[in-house]
Amino acid sequence: ISLEATSLENFLNWIFNL
Repeated sequence: ISLEATSLENFLNWIFNL
């Protein structure tokens, strides 16, 4: 797993959990 993909997933997870 790439850092970029992980960061993207974390970002989307943060957005959807607001």
